[in-house]
Amino acid sequence: MVLRRLITSQRLDDGLVSSAKGVEPCCMCFGAVVAVSALRYMYFNESVYFAETVELERVQAEVYEQECSGQGAEGEIPSGSVVHLLNCPVTGRLSFSAEDRGLEFLQDFEENMPKGSFGTGAYFQVHIQQFSRRRSSQWRDIVGAGSLTAGFTIAHDVHIGVFSASEEVVEVFPNSRVQLHPSSQYKQEAAMFSSAQAPYTSKNMQVWDNVLYTSDPKSPYDDDIKLWFTVADAKSVSALTTESSDELFTWRIDKQDVNLTSVEAGAVTTKTMIEAVQQQFFLKAREGRVIGILTFWLATFLLVFPAYACHIMDKDTKDAAGDCGAICRALPLSMVPSTVIIAMSWSFLRAPSQTLAVGAILMTICTVLAFAPGMRSARPQLASLVGPPSAVLAQQGPVEEGLGELERPLLLPSEAEDEMPCARPQLPADGSPPLVQAEEAPPMSGQAAEAEPANRGCHPTLHLISTGMAVGFAVSVLGGIVLAVTSD
Repeated sequence: MVLRRLITSQRLDDGLVSSAKGVEPCCMCFGAVVAVSALRYMYFNESVYFAETVELERVQAEVYEQECSGQGAEGEIPSGSVVHLLNCPVTGRLSFSAEDRGLEFLQDFEENMPKGSFGTGAYFQVHIQQFSRRRSSQWRDIVGAGSLTAGFTIAHDVHIGVFSASEEVVEVFPNSRVQLHPSSQYKQEAAMFSSAQAPYTSKNMQVWDNVLYTSDPKSPYDDDIKLWFTVADAKSVSALTTESSDELFTWRIDKQDVNLTSVEAGAVTTKTMIEAVQQQFFLKAREGRVIGILTFWLATFLLVFPAYACHIMDKDTKDAAGDCGAICRALPLSMVPSTVIIAMSWSFLRAPSQTLAVGAILMTICTVLAFAPGMRSARPQLASLVGPPSAVLAQQGPVEEGLGELERPLLLPSEAEDEMPCARPQLPADGSPPLVQAEEAPPMSGQAAEAEPANRGCHPTLHLISTGMAVGFAVSVLGGIVLAVTSD
Protein backbone atom coordinates (compact mmCIF):
# COMPACT_ATOMS: atom_id res chain seq x y z
CA MET A 1 0.00 0.00 0.00
CA VAL A 2 1.31 3.37 -0.98
CA LEU A 3 1.45 5.78 1.96
CA ARG A 4 1.01 9.46 1.23
CA ARG A 5 2.73 12.16 3.17
CA LEU A 6 0.72 15.09 4.43
CA ILE A 7 2.46 17.31 1.86
CA THR A 8 4.56 16.06 -1.03
CA SER A 9 8.30 16.64 -0.78
CA GLN A 10 8.38 18.37 -4.16
CA ARG A 11 5.99 21.06 -2.94
CA LEU A 12 8.11 21.59 0.16
CA ASP A 13 11.35 21.68 -1.83
CA ASP A 14 10.03 24.11 -4.42
CA GLY A 15 8.03 26.14 -1.90
CA LEU A 16 4.26 26.27 -1.46
CA VAL A 17 3.95 29.57 -3.34
CA SER A 18 6.37 28.92 -6.21
CA SER A 19 4.88 25.48 -6.88
CA ALA A 20 1.35 26.89 -7.30
CA LYS A 21 0.08 27.28 -10.85
CA GLY A 22 -2.79 29.04 -12.57
CA VAL A 23 -5.34 30.45 -10.15
CA GLU A 24 -3.86 28.54 -7.21
CA PRO A 25 -1.92 31.60 -5.88
CA CYS A 26 -5.21 33.53 -5.64
CA CYS A 27 -6.70 30.64 -3.71
CA MET A 28 -3.71 30.67 -1.36
CA CYS A 29 -4.00 34.44 -0.82
CA PHE A 30 -7.62 34.01 0.17
CA GLY A 31 -6.59 31.19 2.49
CA ALA A 32 -3.99 33.45 4.13
CA VAL A 33 -6.65 36.09 4.83
CA VAL A 34 -8.97 33.45 6.31
CA ALA A 35 -6.11 32.08 8.44
CA VAL A 36 -5.26 35.47 9.93
CA SER A 37 -8.94 36.16 10.62
CA ALA A 38 -9.39 32.75 12.28
CA LEU A 39 -6.32 33.17 14.49
CA ARG A 40 -7.39 36.68 15.49
CA TYR A 41 -10.89 35.41 16.30
CA MET A 42 -9.49 32.62 18.49
CA TYR A 43 -7.24 35.08 20.31
CA PHE A 44 -10.17 37.42 20.98
CA ASN A 45 -12.37 34.51 22.10
CA GLU A 46 -9.77 33.36 24.61
CA SER A 47 -9.19 36.89 25.93
CA VAL A 48 -12.92 37.36 26.61
CA TYR A 49 -13.20 33.97 28.32
CA PHE A 50 -10.11 34.75 30.40
CA ALA A 51 -11.56 38.11 31.52
CA GLU A 52 -14.81 36.39 32.50
CA THR A 53 -12.96 33.71 34.46
CA VAL A 54 -10.80 36.22 36.34
CA GLU A 55 -13.83 38.36 37.21
CA LEU A 56 -15.79 35.36 38.51
CA GLU A 57 -12.82 34.27 40.62
CA ARG A 58 -12.55 37.77 42.08
CA VAL A 59 -16.26 38.09 42.83
CA GLN A 60 -16.45 34.64 44.38
CA ALA A 61 -14.01 35.89 47.03
CA GLU A 62 -15.37 39.45 47.35
CA VAL A 63 -19.15 39.24 46.82
CA TYR A 64 -21.28 40.90 49.52
CA GLU A 65 -24.32 39.18 50.96
CA GLN A 66 -27.08 41.79 51.01
CA GLU A 67 -30.30 41.53 53.02
CA CYS A 68 -33.59 42.13 51.21
CA SER A 69 -34.28 44.91 53.72
CA GLY A 70 -31.19 46.82 52.58
CA GLN A 71 -29.00 46.14 55.58
CA GLY A 72 -25.77 44.44 54.60
CA ALA A 73 -25.04 41.25 56.49
CA GLU A 74 -21.40 42.30 56.67
CA GLY A 75 -21.99 45.94 57.59
CA GLU A 76 -21.59 48.90 55.23
CA ILE A 77 -21.29 47.83 51.57
CA PRO A 78 -19.25 50.05 49.19
CA SER A 79 -21.23 51.59 46.36
CA GLY A 80 -20.90 49.75 43.04
CA SER A 81 -19.95 46.42 44.66
CA VAL A 82 -21.28 43.07 43.47
CA VAL A 83 -24.00 41.91 45.86
CA HIS A 84 -26.01 38.73 46.28
CA LEU A 85 -29.69 38.93 47.21
CA LEU A 86 -31.21 35.69 48.45
CA ASN A 87 -34.90 34.89 47.87
CA CYS A 88 -36.16 38.49 47.93
CA PRO A 89 -39.78 39.35 47.02
CA VAL A 90 -40.48 41.01 43.67
CA THR A 91 -42.85 43.98 43.80
CA GLY A 92 -44.17 46.36 41.16
CA ARG A 93 -45.29 43.61 38.78
CA LEU A 94 -47.94 44.33 36.14
CA SER A 95 -50.89 42.40 34.76
CA PHE A 96 -50.40 42.40 30.96
CA SER A 97 -53.17 42.42 28.34
CA ALA A 98 -53.84 43.45 24.73
CA GLU A 99 -54.73 46.93 25.97
CA ASP A 100 -51.12 47.66 26.96
CA ARG A 101 -49.08 49.87 24.67
CA GLY A 102 -47.20 47.81 22.08
CA LEU A 103 -49.41 44.72 22.56
CA GLU A 104 -52.45 45.88 20.60
CA PHE A 105 -51.77 43.37 17.80
CA LEU A 106 -52.56 40.54 20.24
CA GLN A 107 -56.25 41.37 19.84
CA ASP A 108 -56.03 39.30 16.64
CA PHE A 109 -55.11 36.28 18.79
CA GLU A 110 -57.89 36.66 21.31
CA GLU A 111 -58.97 33.03 20.98
CA ASN A 112 -55.42 31.76 21.53
CA MET A 113 -54.50 33.92 24.54
CA PRO A 114 -55.62 33.40 28.14
CA LYS A 115 -58.88 35.15 28.99
CA GLY A 116 -58.45 38.56 30.60
CA SER A 117 -54.81 38.93 31.67
CA PHE A 118 -51.97 37.23 29.80
CA GLY A 119 -50.02 36.99 33.04
CA THR A 120 -48.65 39.04 35.90
CA GLY A 121 -44.93 39.71 36.08
CA ALA A 122 -42.00 42.06 35.73
CA TYR A 123 -42.11 41.97 31.91
CA PHE A 124 -43.97 40.47 28.98
CA GLN A 125 -41.91 39.43 25.94
CA VAL A 126 -42.96 38.66 22.36
CA HIS A 127 -40.72 36.20 20.46
CA ILE A 128 -40.81 35.94 16.64
CA GLN A 129 -38.77 33.63 14.45
CA GLN A 130 -38.73 32.94 10.71
CA PHE A 131 -37.75 29.71 8.98
CA SER A 132 -35.43 29.63 5.96
CA ARG A 133 -34.15 26.63 4.06
CA ARG A 134 -31.69 28.93 2.33
CA ARG A 135 -29.93 29.49 5.67
CA SER A 136 -29.18 25.96 6.86
CA SER A 137 -32.88 25.18 7.39
CA GLN A 138 -33.03 26.95 10.74
CA TRP A 139 -35.32 29.29 12.63
CA ARG A 140 -33.82 32.73 13.17
CA ASP A 141 -34.94 35.63 15.34
CA ILE A 142 -36.54 38.59 13.59
CA VAL A 143 -37.84 41.90 14.94
CA GLY A 144 -41.18 41.80 13.19
CA ALA A 145 -43.42 40.25 10.53
CA GLY A 146 -46.55 41.95 9.21
CA SER A 147 -48.32 43.46 12.20
CA LEU A 148 -46.26 41.37 14.66
CA THR A 149 -43.54 43.09 16.67
CA ALA A 150 -40.97 41.39 18.91
CA GLY A 151 -39.72 42.94 22.12
CA PHE A 152 -40.21 43.61 25.82
CA THR A 153 -42.99 45.34 27.68
CA ILE A 154 -41.44 46.10 31.09
CA ALA A 155 -43.07 47.19 34.31
CA HIS A 156 -41.62 50.57 35.29
CA ASP A 157 -41.35 50.19 39.05
CA VAL A 158 -39.95 46.74 39.73
CA HIS A 159 -38.23 46.19 43.09
CA ILE A 160 -36.25 43.27 44.47
CA GLY A 161 -36.70 43.66 48.18
CA VAL A 162 -36.23 47.38 48.84
CA PHE A 163 -33.94 47.84 45.83
CA SER A 164 -35.14 49.38 42.56
CA ALA A 165 -34.17 47.21 39.58
CA SER A 166 -33.05 48.87 36.33
CA GLU A 167 -34.60 47.72 33.06
CA GLU A 168 -31.37 45.90 32.12
CA VAL A 169 -31.63 43.85 35.34
CA VAL A 170 -35.35 43.17 34.82
CA GLU A 171 -34.68 41.80 31.31
CA VAL A 172 -32.63 38.90 32.76
CA PHE A 173 -35.43 37.80 35.10
CA PRO A 174 -36.44 34.14 34.67
CA ASN A 175 -39.63 33.66 32.69
CA SER A 176 -42.23 31.07 31.75
CA ARG A 177 -44.13 30.54 28.52
CA VAL A 178 -47.71 31.80 28.26
CA GLN A 179 -50.26 29.00 27.88
CA LEU A 180 -52.01 29.18 24.48
CA HIS A 181 -55.24 27.57 23.27
CA PRO A 182 -56.22 26.28 19.79
CA SER A 183 -58.60 28.50 17.86
CA SER A 184 -61.88 27.18 16.48
CA GLN A 185 -61.52 29.60 13.56
CA TYR A 186 -58.15 28.27 12.39
CA LYS A 187 -58.05 27.24 8.73
CA GLN A 188 -55.03 25.83 6.91
CA GLU A 189 -53.91 28.02 4.00
CA ALA A 190 -51.67 27.01 1.12
CA ALA A 191 -49.08 28.99 -0.77
CA MET A 192 -45.91 28.35 -2.77
CA PHE A 193 -43.37 29.59 -0.20
CA SER A 194 -45.33 29.78 3.06
CA SER A 195 -48.57 28.25 4.20
CA ALA A 196 -49.85 31.59 5.58
CA GLN A 197 -49.43 35.21 4.63
CA ALA A 198 -49.82 38.47 6.58
CA PRO A 199 -51.86 39.63 8.34
CA TYR A 200 -51.21 36.90 10.90
CA THR A 201 -54.12 36.06 13.21
CA SER A 202 -55.59 33.14 15.11
CA LYS A 203 -57.35 32.19 11.86
CA ASN A 204 -54.17 31.29 9.95
CA MET A 205 -51.79 30.28 12.79
CA GLN A 206 -52.08 27.00 14.68
CA VAL A 207 -51.00 26.20 18.24
CA TRP A 208 -48.47 23.46 19.00
CA ASP A 209 -46.69 23.22 22.37
CA ASN A 210 -47.76 26.78 23.33
CA VAL A 211 -46.26 28.20 20.11
CA LEU A 212 -48.16 29.65 17.15
CA TYR A 213 -47.06 28.40 13.68
CA THR A 214 -48.12 29.43 10.19
CA SER A 215 -47.82 25.80 9.01
CA ASP A 216 -46.98 22.30 10.20
CA PRO A 217 -44.21 22.76 12.83
CA LYS A 218 -42.64 19.42 11.86
CA SER A 219 -42.36 20.37 8.18
CA PRO A 220 -42.14 24.17 7.82
CA TYR A 221 -42.03 26.08 4.56
CA ASP A 222 -39.63 28.85 3.63
CA ASP A 223 -40.47 32.13 5.36
CA ASP A 224 -42.83 30.47 7.85
CA ILE A 225 -43.36 32.33 11.11
CA LYS A 226 -43.58 31.07 14.66
CA LEU A 227 -44.73 33.21 17.58
CA TRP A 228 -44.74 32.72 21.34
CA PHE A 229 -44.88 34.76 24.52
CA THR A 230 -43.13 34.69 27.90
CA VAL A 231 -43.80 36.50 31.16
CA ALA A 232 -41.42 37.04 34.10
CA ASP A 233 -43.86 35.82 36.73
CA ALA A 234 -41.44 34.92 39.57
CA LYS A 235 -42.71 36.25 42.92
CA SER A 236 -39.31 35.98 44.64
CA VAL A 237 -35.81 35.84 43.15
CA SER A 238 -32.12 35.58 44.01
CA ALA A 239 -29.91 38.09 42.21
CA LEU A 240 -26.19 38.54 41.56
CA THR A 241 -25.71 42.13 40.43
CA THR A 242 -24.21 45.48 41.42
CA GLU A 243 -25.82 47.90 43.87
CA SER A 244 -25.46 51.63 44.22
CA SER A 245 -27.68 53.96 46.27
CA ASP A 246 -30.41 51.33 46.74
CA GLU A 247 -30.59 50.67 42.97
CA LEU A 248 -29.55 47.51 41.18
CA PHE A 249 -27.53 47.72 37.96
CA THR A 250 -26.03 45.14 35.63
CA TRP A 251 -22.76 43.50 36.61
CA ARG A 252 -20.54 43.98 33.55
CA ILE A 253 -16.98 43.76 32.27
CA ASP A 254 -16.92 47.05 30.35
CA LYS A 255 -13.76 46.37 28.33
CA GLN A 256 -15.19 43.20 26.77
CA ASP A 257 -18.82 44.43 27.00
CA VAL A 258 -19.88 41.26 28.83
CA ASN A 259 -22.96 41.14 31.05
CA LEU A 260 -22.52 38.81 34.05
CA THR A 261 -25.80 39.67 35.80
CA SER A 262 -27.75 36.64 36.99
CA VAL A 263 -31.30 36.43 38.40
CA GLU A 264 -32.87 33.10 39.40
CA ALA A 265 -36.28 32.24 40.81
CA GLY A 266 -36.43 31.23 44.47
CA ALA A 267 -33.54 30.76 46.87
CA VAL A 268 -30.22 30.16 45.07
CA THR A 269 -26.84 30.44 46.81
CA THR A 270 -23.95 32.57 45.59
CA LYS A 271 -21.80 29.55 44.75
CA THR A 272 -24.54 27.94 42.66
CA MET A 273 -25.20 31.13 40.71
CA ILE A 274 -21.51 31.75 39.99
CA GLU A 275 -21.06 28.15 38.84
CA ALA A 276 -24.06 28.51 36.51
CA VAL A 277 -22.63 31.70 35.00
CA GLN A 278 -19.21 30.05 34.65
CA GLN A 279 -20.70 27.05 32.87
CA GLN A 280 -22.60 29.34 30.52
CA PHE A 281 -19.43 31.21 29.52
CA PHE A 282 -17.44 27.97 29.21
CA LEU A 283 -19.94 26.61 26.69
CA LYS A 284 -19.79 29.89 24.76
CA ALA A 285 -15.96 29.82 24.74
CA ARG A 286 -15.93 26.20 23.60
CA GLU A 287 -18.26 27.07 20.74
CA GLY A 288 -15.88 29.88 19.75
CA ARG A 289 -12.92 27.49 19.81
CA VAL A 290 -14.70 25.04 17.53
CA ILE A 291 -15.61 27.81 15.09
CA GLY A 292 -12.03 29.09 15.09
CA ILE A 293 -10.47 25.66 14.55
CA LEU A 294 -12.89 24.80 11.74
CA THR A 295 -12.21 28.15 10.06
CA PHE A 296 -8.46 27.63 10.30
CA TRP A 297 -8.94 24.10 8.94
CA LEU A 298 -10.52 25.66 5.84
CA ALA A 299 -7.67 28.18 5.61
CA THR A 300 -5.05 25.40 5.83
CA PHE A 301 -6.79 23.48 3.06
CA LEU A 302 -6.73 26.54 0.80
CA LEU A 303 -3.09 27.31 1.60
CA VAL A 304 -1.57 23.84 1.39
CA PHE A 305 -3.83 22.11 -1.14
CA PRO A 306 -4.93 24.83 -3.58
CA ALA A 307 -5.11 22.37 -6.50
CA TYR A 308 -7.77 20.31 -4.73
CA ALA A 309 -9.58 23.48 -3.66
CA CYS A 310 -9.76 24.56 -7.31
CA HIS A 311 -11.15 21.16 -8.26
CA ILE A 312 -13.93 21.54 -5.70
CA MET A 313 -14.74 25.11 -6.74
CA ASP A 314 -14.89 23.98 -10.37
CA LYS A 315 -17.28 21.17 -9.30
CA ASP A 316 -14.84 18.61 -10.69
CA THR A 317 -15.83 15.26 -9.12
CA LYS A 318 -13.42 13.02 -11.04
CA ASP A 319 -11.10 12.75 -8.05
CA ALA A 320 -13.59 12.98 -5.18
CA ALA A 321 -11.55 10.55 -3.07
CA GLY A 322 -8.42 12.67 -3.49
CA ASP A 323 -10.33 15.85 -2.59
CA CYS A 324 -11.66 14.25 0.59
CA GLY A 325 -8.18 12.98 1.42
CA ALA A 326 -6.70 16.47 1.06
CA ILE A 327 -9.41 17.92 3.30
CA CYS A 328 -8.65 15.30 5.95
CA ARG A 329 -4.90 15.87 5.67
CA ALA A 330 -5.42 19.59 6.30
CA LEU A 331 -6.92 18.97 9.75
CA PRO A 332 -3.76 17.83 11.60
CA LEU A 333 -1.81 20.62 9.91
CA SER A 334 -4.28 23.21 11.22
CA MET A 335 -4.22 21.92 14.79
CA VAL A 336 -0.61 23.04 15.46
CA PRO A 337 -1.08 26.84 15.12
CA SER A 338 -4.59 26.63 16.58
CA THR A 339 -3.31 24.93 19.74
CA VAL A 340 -0.41 27.37 19.97
CA ILE A 341 -2.79 30.34 19.77
CA ILE A 342 -5.04 29.02 22.55
CA ALA A 343 -2.11 28.21 24.85
CA MET A 344 -0.24 31.45 24.15
CA SER A 345 -3.39 33.53 24.69
CA TRP A 346 -3.92 32.22 28.21
CA SER A 347 -0.23 32.42 29.01
CA PHE A 348 0.03 36.02 27.78
CA LEU A 349 -3.05 37.17 29.67
CA ARG A 350 -1.63 35.78 32.93
CA ALA A 351 2.06 36.73 32.44
CA PRO A 352 2.46 39.15 29.50
CA SER A 353 6.18 39.95 29.72
CA GLN A 354 7.37 36.38 30.24
CA THR A 355 5.09 35.07 27.48
CA LEU A 356 6.29 37.66 24.96
CA ALA A 357 9.93 36.78 25.74
CA VAL A 358 9.42 33.02 25.51
CA GLY A 359 7.18 33.37 22.45
CA ALA A 360 9.77 35.48 20.63
CA ILE A 361 12.50 32.91 21.34
CA LEU A 362 10.37 29.98 20.22
CA MET A 363 9.19 31.88 17.15
CA THR A 364 12.83 32.51 16.17
CA ILE A 365 13.72 28.84 16.59
CA CYS A 366 10.71 27.66 14.59
CA THR A 367 11.37 30.23 11.87
CA VAL A 368 14.98 29.03 11.53
CA LEU A 369 13.81 25.41 11.32
CA ALA A 370 11.17 26.32 8.76
CA PHE A 371 13.09 28.60 6.42
CA ALA A 372 16.81 27.99 6.93
CA PRO A 373 18.67 26.67 3.83
CA GLY A 374 18.73 22.89 3.55
CA MET A 375 15.80 22.33 5.94
CA ARG A 376 13.20 21.44 3.33
CA SER A 377 14.82 18.54 1.54
CA ALA A 378 13.30 15.12 1.08
CA ARG A 379 14.76 11.93 2.54
CA PRO A 380 18.27 11.39 1.15
CA GLN A 381 18.08 7.60 1.42
CA LEU A 382 15.19 7.49 -1.05
CA ALA A 383 17.34 8.79 -3.89
CA SER A 384 20.21 6.44 -3.00
CA LEU A 385 17.97 3.37 -3.08
CA VAL A 386 15.75 3.96 -6.06
CA GLY A 387 17.61 6.48 -8.18
CA PRO A 388 16.61 9.98 -9.22
CA PRO A 389 12.99 11.20 -8.86
CA SER A 390 12.43 10.83 -12.59
CA ALA A 391 13.13 7.11 -12.31
CA VAL A 392 10.73 6.77 -9.39
CA LEU A 393 7.94 8.52 -11.25
CA ALA A 394 8.61 6.45 -14.34
CA GLN A 395 8.31 3.23 -12.34
CA GLN A 396 5.09 4.33 -10.69
CA GLY A 397 3.28 4.55 -13.99
CA PRO A 398 0.89 7.21 -15.31
CA VAL A 399 -0.55 9.76 -12.92
CA GLU A 400 -4.20 9.48 -12.02
CA GLU A 401 -6.39 11.83 -13.99
CA GLY A 402 -7.25 14.97 -12.06
CA LEU A 403 -4.03 15.10 -10.01
CA GLY A 404 -1.22 17.49 -10.79
CA GLU A 405 2.41 16.53 -10.84
CA LEU A 406 2.96 18.17 -7.48
CA GLU A 407 0.50 15.78 -5.82
CA ARG A 408 2.16 12.50 -6.92
CA PRO A 409 2.55 10.08 -4.01
CA LEU A 410 6.12 9.35 -2.91
CA LEU A 411 7.16 5.80 -2.02
CA LEU A 412 8.96 4.89 1.12
CA PRO A 413 12.20 2.90 0.64
CA SER A 414 10.60 -0.46 1.46
CA GLU A 415 7.67 0.28 -0.86
CA ALA A 416 10.02 1.39 -3.61
CA GLU A 417 11.70 -2.00 -3.51
CA ASP A 418 8.33 -3.74 -3.85
CA GLU A 419 7.29 -1.53 -6.75
CA MET A 420 10.63 -1.69 -8.61
CA PRO A 421 12.09 -5.20 -8.81
CA CYS A 422 15.09 -3.89 -10.70
CA ALA A 423 16.20 -2.08 -7.55
CA ARG A 424 16.43 -5.33 -5.56
CA PRO A 425 19.56 -7.50 -5.71
CA GLN A 426 19.23 -10.52 -8.03
CA LEU A 427 19.79 -14.01 -6.58
CA PRO A 428 22.27 -16.15 -8.54
CA ALA A 429 21.00 -19.47 -9.83
CA ASP A 430 23.63 -21.51 -7.93
CA GLY A 431 22.42 -20.20 -4.55
CA SER A 432 25.57 -18.22 -3.77
CA PRO A 433 25.24 -14.90 -1.86
CA PRO A 434 23.73 -12.15 -3.95
CA LEU A 435 25.94 -9.62 -5.58
CA VAL A 436 24.87 -6.02 -5.37
CA GLN A 437 25.98 -3.84 -8.21
CA ALA A 438 25.88 -0.15 -7.60
CA GLU A 439 25.79 2.38 -10.36
CA GLU A 440 28.77 4.58 -10.57
CA ALA A 441 28.02 8.09 -9.62
CA PRO A 442 29.40 10.80 -11.86
CA PRO A 443 32.70 12.16 -10.57
CA MET A 444 32.48 15.28 -8.50
CA SER A 445 34.88 18.13 -8.44
CA GLY A 446 36.77 18.87 -5.27
CA GLN A 447 34.76 21.99 -4.48
CA ALA A 448 31.45 20.21 -5.11
CA ALA A 449 32.48 17.30 -2.90
CA GLU A 450 33.36 19.65 -0.08
CA ALA A 451 30.07 21.55 -0.50
CA GLU A 452 27.98 18.35 -0.38
CA PRO A 453 26.41 18.25 3.12
CA ALA A 454 26.52 15.09 5.17
CA ASN A 455 22.87 15.47 6.14
CA ARG A 456 20.59 17.26 3.71
CA GLY A 457 18.09 18.41 6.31
CA CYS A 458 15.12 17.56 8.48
CA HIS A 459 12.01 15.58 7.59
CA PRO A 460 9.38 17.59 5.66
CA THR A 461 6.85 16.97 8.44
CA LEU A 462 9.20 18.68 10.94
CA HIS A 463 9.50 21.58 8.52
CA LEU A 464 5.71 21.79 8.30
CA ILE A 465 5.22 21.67 12.07
CA SER A 466 7.93 24.29 12.54
CA THR A 467 6.26 26.55 10.01
CA GLY A 468 2.89 26.18 11.71
CA MET A 469 4.35 26.87 15.14
CA ALA A 470 6.21 29.90 13.78
CA VAL A 471 2.95 31.29 12.41
CA GLY A 472 1.15 30.59 15.68
CA PHE A 473 3.85 32.18 17.82
CA ALA A 474 4.07 35.18 15.48
CA VAL A 475 0.34 35.90 15.67
CA SER A 476 0.35 35.39 19.45
CA VAL A 477 3.31 37.69 20.01
CA LEU A 478 2.00 40.41 17.68
CA GLY A 479 -1.47 40.15 19.22
CA GLY A 480 0.03 40.38 22.70
CA ILE A 481 2.05 43.49 21.78
CA VAL A 482 -1.03 45.18 20.31
CA LEU A 483 -3.08 44.31 23.37
CA ALA A 484 -0.36 45.57 25.72
CA VAL A 485 -0.02 48.87 23.83
CA THR A 486 -3.77 49.53 23.57
CA SER A 487 -4.67 48.47 27.11
CA ASP A 488 -5.23 51.08 29.75
